[in-house]
Parts: sequence; C-alpha cells; structure tokens
Amino acid sequence: MGLTIKEIDAAKPIDKPYKLTDAGGLCLLIAPSGAKLWRWRYRFDGKEKMMALGEFPLITLKEARERHAQARKALAGGIDPMAERKAEGEAKQRAAEALQREADNSFENVTRKWWDWWSIGKSPRHAGTVMRRMEVDVFPAFGHKFVDSVTTADVREVMLTIERRDARDVAKRVHETTSQVFLFAIARDIASRNPAADFKPRDILAEARTENRARVDVKELPELLAKMDECQGRSKREPLGRSKSSPLRLS
Repeated sequence: MGLTIKEIDAAKPIDKPYKLTDAGGLCLLIAPSGAKLWRWRYRFDGKEKMMALGEFPLITLKEARERHAQARKALAGGIDPMAERKAEGEAKQRAAEALQREADNSFENVTRKWWDWWSIGKSPRHAGTVMRRMEVDVFPAFGHKFVDSVTTADVREVMLTIERRDARDVAKRVHETTSQVFLFAIARDIASRNPAADFKPRDILAEARTENRARVDVKELPELLAKMDECQGRSKREPLGRSKSSPLRLS
C-alpha cells in the first residue's frame, strides 16, 4: 500500500534525512530542514540514479505519482529519464533564448540601431524626419516583427497604404529607408535577406500626376512677345493709386 496524505502531513524532521516509501521506487525524503522532497531511485545502463520529482506540497502526491509513471515509461522504452529531462530543459532554454533574440532584434529595434549609426553627421532636421516617417507609417505595421521575418508583402502593403493618402514621395522614401535598415541588419548577421530589394517603387506605385500647361506654337511667339511688351509699357505709364477702370473692392 502506498503513502497517504495523513502520513505525509504527520512526518516530522529529525537530525538526519529519512524517507517514506510509496511504490515502484518512489519515495518522499524528509530533510532535517523540514523540506519534503519527492525522489525516485532507478537503474540505467548498470548505474543507480536518483531523480528529483519536486517538493511537497508544491507537487502533490497525485502529481508526484504522475511524474513517476512518466519517468518509468521512458525507462521502459530504453531512455534515461534524467537525460531526457535535461535535453528537454536545454531545448526549452534554446527556444526561450531564440524568442528573446527575436524580440531584441525586432524591425523597430534594429531600425533605431541603424538610425543611431546612420544619423551621425546628418542634420538633426533631416534625421528626425526620417525617423518620424518610420514611427508613423512602418513601426505600427511590422515594427514588432523579428527583422528576418518581415516579408516583401509587409513592405509593399505599407507603401500602398501611404500612397492611398496621396503621399507617393513619402512611400518612395520609406522604401529607401527600409532597404537601408535591412542592409544594416544583413551586414551584422541579424537578417539574411532584404525583402525591400524584391521590387522598385515604380513597380507598385502609380505614376505621378502631371499637369498639362498651355503651349504656344512657335509661329505665335512673336505676337505673344509683342503683347507682353505692350502690357509692360502700359503698366509703366499707369499712375500709382486706383485706376478708374479698376475700382478698389473691399472684401
């Protein structure tokens, strides 16, 4: 018969460690400090080992038995439970470090590092304008993403969003700055590619609107110049003050 909660609660520390056995090698070690520690003694590859399964009451009797059962299952499959747990812990640590690295190297963070490096020697006004463009248009869109996870589609969508507010020139400049940030990251082994280099602004932005102005034929030019001379001469002869033909109107 295994341990009971009543037996565990009744166990008191003495001047040396002792254990209460459960089943299958699971036991509760009572330390002189009063700590109650779940332990499992087993043999693997001819060597005796002791595996820690947690501390009571943080790990209850039921939970300790579940951990014990999982460890015994691994052992039955030819796996050292302690080595497996160590490998799992290391994998979790690597995953956590990778997540932290991605957070530290978000597009926004890398852009600010690039700006600190690039802005040296630039006029404060120009450097400030460049950063404000990124803060207003780019960071809200994908500033939180790991710099190497930003896609061509991310860059394109930001540019099209800017264009929709009739700021085509700003869209072009954002593309240029974004590309510089990626090149900065690639040079420092933070990113592997530059998605902004997959297209040019003219590939996605509409052509700039042009205004057609009145054109004068070469044959009409002499007559136009004569009229301009006549107008200039008239303005010189006209006295200062109000003209009778052009009464002053107050708005």
